Amino acid sequence: MVSKERSYGANSLLSAVGWAVPAVAFFFALPITVRGLGPDQYGLLALTGALTGYLGLMEMGLGTAIMRYLSYYRALDQGRPMLGVVWFSLRWFFFAGLLGAAFFWVAAPWLSSSVIKMPQDLQATSIVVIRLMAVNFVLGLLVSVGFAIPQAFLRYDIAAAAGVVLGSVSAVAPAAIVSLGYGLVAISVFSIVLNCVAIVAYAIIGWLLFRPVNRSAGPTWREIRRRVLTFAGLTALNQLGDVIMNQTNRVVVGIADGTAAAGYYQVPYALASRVNMMLARVAQVLFPTASGLLASDDLEAVQVLYLRTSRLFFLINFSVTMGMCVLAWPFLTYWVSSTYASEGAAALAIFAIAQSLHAATMSASFVNLSAARPGINLAFSTAANVLSVAAVYPLTVRFGITGAALAGLVAAANVPFFLHYANARVLHVSSRLVWRKCYQPTVIGAGATSLLAYFLLRPLCHSLLTTVAIWCLIVVVSVVVSGLIGAVSREDLRTARRLAGSFRRRGVPH
Repeated sequence: MVSKERSYGANSLLSAVGWAVPAVAFFFALPITVRGLGPDQYGLLALTGALTGYLGLMEMGLGTAIMRYLSYYRALDQGRPMLGVVWFSLRWFFFAGLLGAAFFWVAAPWLSSSVIKMPQDLQATSIVVIRLMAVNFVLGLLVSVGFAIPQAFLRYDIAAAAGVVLGSVSAVAPAAIVSLGYGLVAISVFSIVLNCVAIVAYAIIGWLLFRPVNRSAGPTWREIRRRVLTFAGLTALNQLGDVIMNQTNRVVVGIADGTAAAGYYQVPYALASRVNMMLARVAQVLFPTASGLLASDDLEAVQVLYLRTSRLFFLINFSVTMGMCVLAWPFLTYWVSSTYASEGAAALAIFAIAQSLHAATMSASFVNLSAARPGINLAFSTAANVLSVAAVYPLTVRFGITGAALAGLVAAANVPFFLHYANARVLHVSSRLVWRKCYQPTVIGAGATSLLAYFLLRPLCHSLLTTVAIWCLIVVVSVVVSGLIGAVSREDLRTARRLAGSFRRRGVPH
């Protein structure tokens, strides 16, 4: 397979497409799944996913290390260390994953009855689902290796195609399964089958991408092992806090308010998270791109890329977020039900704002990883996670699902400190300059637009179609207004026109 490098903009667009199609499928499929399973069973799905999500700790940061060192050594055309990283990661994921899965398989009855305290009629189902999810976790780890390879090669056309197919099937399948009269066990079995297919597909893709690489060049795995594992270890500590925070919050809601509450929590959380997932997919392109630039000691190019991505990511994210805050109640009412709206509308708005603040750190976080400085991310994310975990139980007991969402907002308090530190110590740019150019125009433009929309447009929401249309209108107007006061540059517009012309002429830009 011949290497076909693309510009950052083209790769970002391809990555966004890889997210967008499954996201649309998820948007239409989730209400069917939620209604088909009911609050208790959907809450069970969320809670068992949270429990087996702790197995993510077995990943030990190697997924990020794969991306960083494959892209770094690929820029130097040194295939020997690339293969070393891949083979070590596969072996570790397989055996460590089996160990973690074995624990959850044996402990499933205890977890079901004593930890998340499932209702008696769901006990047997929850045990089977926990065990199947444990098996699926091992397969998911192996899939993550395959998913990282085309991205490290900057072949986001391949990554996007695979993401569209696998992501869309994963989003639609649960809705189709419950529509056919099956339940959680069938959903879990299908997920296992889908991951098996993904492993085969990524194995073929990896073999084709590595064919033209000079596999005899570069240091051996033994020579780079300490460096890679140190990077992975620091990244793992960072991920440890994230996993504990995200999964514990869901478990705490279930313990405090029951399985139905976990379902009411999961729906607004999933909706708010989709925006961040899109931006993360686009921002992730920055990781291998900046790694390659830093391998060539081109800090100036990294600075330019950082400022531009920070500005545009925040423009999109904050515009979408403010529209979601304005329309949280009608969105949940017409998308799922009025019950979910009454339980989760305030939580949806808070989730959206908190995740918007965390999303402002994406560019800086990926540049830190590209510069092999994961310790910075670790220090600040640990502080955020400690704040969240400490706050979630008392806030949930006091305010229910809204309180659980507030815990995430509390955790975002250190975002300005993180950005200032990364700007000064890694990127060597002025934080005042970053605020003025990257954030201030959007805060003013999207904030003013959303305030007017709350009073003028929100009363016009009478169905899901009108709500989505008004949300899109708010986002577009926010982008335009923010762009006019500095959030979009002329160079951005010229790049967009060149990119669109390239796609029209050749289908995919080279």
